[in-house]
Amino acid sequence: MDSFQAMPQPQAEQMLEELYDLVCKDIRGLRRLVKQNDVLPFYRNTLPPKAQMRQPAPGETVRMRDQIDFLNALVAEADQLTDLLPRLAARQRIPQNLDNYEKSLEFARCVVRIKELGVDWEIATAGIGEVNINEAKRILQEGDKPGILTENELQILREDVKVWEEGLPAAKAAWEVVLQKSISPTNV
Repeated sequence: MDSFQAMPQPQAEQMLEELYDLVCKDIRGLRRLVKQNDVLPFYRNTLPPKAQMRQPAPGETVRMRDQIDFLNALVAEADQLTDLLPRLAARQRIPQNLDNYEKSLEFARCVVRIKELGVDWEIATAGIGEVNINEAKRILQEGDKPGILTENELQILREDVKVWEEGLPAAKAAWEVVLQKSISPTNV
């Protein structure tokens, strides 16, 4: 079932960067501002940390639970950012002398990250292969050829199918709620 070959890390990062650029084309100037200033230590980033998928130990594979947990982390990050965006927008309108640039930068970071989250979500949901889950269901339903999968591997398949069936619809529904909130006219 794991015939998928992972893309080399530098190539994957470059492709992700290109996808971010395509999605952020309407805010390219903001994204450029954020990238240029993120290397400067005196402009601290107070946004929530970027969601990360748990990295498996050597010899361990990424399980469905890890993927669903990552989707839920993306939802939580998007929810925090969409709640924060109106406050950052209002804060940068208040005239103050010292940190207007830093306030604008934080607002820009938030806008850019919300756009990038859409890419992260699409990649993560595309990575949860329905084909693999359907194959796992078929194996469990029909029974596997003797000697190919151990009882432990069959149990892992059962668990992954259960997590997928329970966790994915809930994560997608939560994403839709956050998405609706982010496009609400009261949000900025």
